[in-house]
Amino acid sequence: VFERTRVEGGRAVGTGEHVRLPCGYVFRSVGYVAFALPGVPFDPKLSRVPSAHGRVLHSAEEGALSLPGLYCAGWFKRGPSGVILTNIADAAETASAVLADHAASTLPSPEGSAEGLNCGLDGEGPDSLPALFATRGISPVGFEGWARIDAHERKAGAEAGKRLAKVVALDEMLWLAAQTGPALSDGTAPSPATSPAPAQKWSKNPAIRRRQKKNVKLAAAADYIPGTDVTSAQPGTGGPGSTLR
Repeated sequence: VFERTRVEGGRAVGTGEHVRLPCGYVFRSVGYVAFALPGVPFDPKLSRVPSAHGRVLHSAEEGALSLPGLYCAGWFKRGPSGVILTNIADAAETASAVLADHAASTLPSPEGSAEGLNCGLDGEGPDSLPALFATRGISPVGFEGWARIDAHERKAGAEAGKRLAKVVALDEMLWLAAQTGPALSDGTAPSPATSPAPAQKWSKNPAIRRRQKKNVKLAAAADYIPGTDVTSAQPGTGGPGSTLR
């Protein structure tokens, strides 16, 4: 038995109208809940961070001011809703807010950041973030790397008669992003015989690590080599967003 709902104040409330569907089995799969971060405003009723266009607000009250230099995206920003494309547009809005604030010189220095939070940057311009990544052993994928992945997915999708074929294996994504030269200008990856995929790097996050291992098993089942489309085995899924500093 299902109850039809409507949205009031950003939450689903019952209407009293019920629908009965005959079935043999019922599987319950609901219950996403976000958790507050130290020093970051949080609305426990809506399970999200109060924000406006990605800028984190002091509170959920009407007319609340934003916290300079603090942003959010994804489910942390709007609650558990939407699909992957929703998250893309959502993140683009937040990124636009960051760029606008940077252009307006309203971003605070690390020492004067919101609520005493420190982003860990040295305040010496855009090169400080890559330097921070390097000290932590992180190799980020830049725009050019993403463009190589996107070109490969579009080419594979065109061959399968669809808009794109999503690459789901993390090691394949990183391998594609690391390639250089004209061989990838049309989305075609170099020969795996001369450009082997890097060894899998497991995340320290248990949930992400389980998903990585699942992708590896799917890849193995499809006799995976870099460039093989294994998306038919596992559709892409969205996930919680994050607070960006």
